[in-house]
Amino acid sequence: MVRLLAVLLASTLGAAAVLGADTGWTRTATEHFVVSGDAPAADIAQLAARLETLRGVLLETLPRIDDRSILPTFIIAFGSARSFEPWRSAGGTVGAYAFHEPFMPCMVLRSQRSSAGEDAVRVVVHEYVHVLSDAPWMPLWLIEGIGDYYSTATLSRDGRRAELGHRIPYHIEQATRWWVPLPQVLGTSRASPLADDETGRSFFAESWLLVHYLMRATPGKGSQIARFIELVSAGMAETTAFEQAIGPPDIIEVPLRRYLRNPVSFGEERPVKAATDPRGLRPRPMTAAEVDATLGRLLFHLGRGVDAETRLDAAIAAEPGLAEAMVTRGALRMRQGRRADALGDFRRASALDPANLFAAYQVGLMALEGTQAARGLSFDDAYSAMTRAAEGRRDLAPETLATLGTLAGRVGQLAEAESKLRQASTRDLRQADTRLELANVCLRVGKFQEAREILDGLTSTPGSGYAQVAMRCLEWLGLAEARARLRSDLASIAGLLDAGPDRAIARTGSFPSPPRLRTPGAGEERRLGLLDAVDCPGAQYIARVTTLAGPVSASTTSLASVHLSSARDDVKGALPCGARQGREAVYVTWKGDRQLVAIEFLPADLQPGR
Repeated sequence: MVRLLAVLLASTLGAAAVLGADTGWTRTATEHFVVSGDAPAADIAQLAARLETLRGVLLETLPRIDDRSILPTFIIAFGSARSFEPWRSAGGTVGAYAFHEPFMPCMVLRSQRSSAGEDAVRVVVHEYVHVLSDAPWMPLWLIEGIGDYYSTATLSRDGRRAELGHRIPYHIEQATRWWVPLPQVLGTSRASPLADDETGRSFFAESWLLVHYLMRATPGKGSQIARFIELVSAGMAETTAFEQAIGPPDIIEVPLRRYLRNPVSFGEERPVKAATDPRGLRPRPMTAAEVDATLGRLLFHLGRGVDAETRLDAAIAAEPGLAEAMVTRGALRMRQGRRADALGDFRRASALDPANLFAAYQVGLMALEGTQAARGLSFDDAYSAMTRAAEGRRDLAPETLATLGTLAGRVGQLAEAESKLRQASTRDLRQADTRLELANVCLRVGKFQEAREILDGLTSTPGSGYAQVAMRCLEWLGLAEARARLRSDLASIAGLLDAGPDRAIARTGSFPSPPRLRTPGAGEERRLGLLDAVDCPGAQYIARVTTLAGPVSASTTSLASVHLSSARDDVKGALPCGARQGREAVYVTWKGDRQLVAIEFLPADLQPGR
């Protein structure tokens, strides 16, 4: 009895060490943020509520929203200099930094109630503006200028009002001391290494100043920025778009330098329509496994793969149902080139947490890639996982919409495929692969003119890697148009209003090959029709076929002299006498006085009404 009690006590204490131990970390979550750390629980709740509230304000005021994240923004808040120091970003002077790993943003800060703490939160807000508005085609000056403009956003004590666009004194001081010509600022590419020198600091200062000027001191109040983004997203060159939407840089530089001397100093006040009350957020204690998973994700973002894997393995070993750790480990394994292992993690995470869109998205991508690592993964499984994860979500990222739309097309859900791909293409006009998939779906639903316009646009783009694929699709388009005409004629022959959906091309990403037909000889005539019967009076064989021109009968005294071919599995070998119950689609060929030469059975999928 004593030994049994000791075993039970040890078991209980062991479970407490994993599940109930006081790690000193807490976590809370809103719809768009997960905030965790060893900062005081009240600070964790306050930060989450503040960011969620500001997000609503930003959505209403940013010139263009294009939130491409798939996972909620992950924020780690350290509560002291001691706990933050081992995780401080290399060379960082402010107590906050961010990672923009595709679709899974992560931000880190030292939480403290001081001016330094407010600076850290300002960095987090700046980086979150990037999450909401960044796109691959956005120029660097606009990305940084908008981020700085909104980074100063503050909320009133009652949470009912927000102020945006406060002046940033150190930017004003920098631009006053060291001015970089505006064309140089506008021409700085995203790949440019900006050094921490006078020119680099002035780039950020003038980018903020230009956005501040356009938002606060022009009649358009930011509408020029929205127009510029619209033009650039449609493929227009940045310089041309800037001149059309905003004006010639050398002209704009004159009032901009005047504005530097006397910028609007007060913030722009906006009402808060939906504030998140921190009192409604109850941060919960985190288990040791969750802390390992959180730090494992931070190590992943920091590029410390070995350390990240150690933490993540420990988290999963302690809590096998921790989907969050599996998702991060899957991303790490993708980075390491271990794609089969990554797929295993993503599939398990999706099964454990069906709402995890990132895991389902990765499964969908790998299914479409069709690599060796994804053997055994069906389009149906991937489509089901993504559909479950996307249910009820608004404003999916363009990449997610495109992947879900492509999978819908692969499983034959063409209406959904068309809708999702249109949304994705509208959100990001530069995604050639999305446009290619949309053209493919248009081809399969009979919208041939639109498909041709999309494909012509892709083939006419010099140096486009999609040009050759688009050329192949144009060949399929020609086949699809001929196939549609054939099915339409067969429907008319059968007395139907239309041929119905072409189910043969519903569940495919390619196009079925046309049937091989015999070339008619001299003096021969071939007609499309439905085979009604083969009559055998005496020594004759008479094929009765209904064509667009009406009933036709062609006869022979020997079927051995007739060319018979079939693209159907249910019609092979001999041709028995009698009525044809299926009224198969055929080409019938004769010569002279209706002397039967050939009967060629077309594929069953061309049959009207099937």
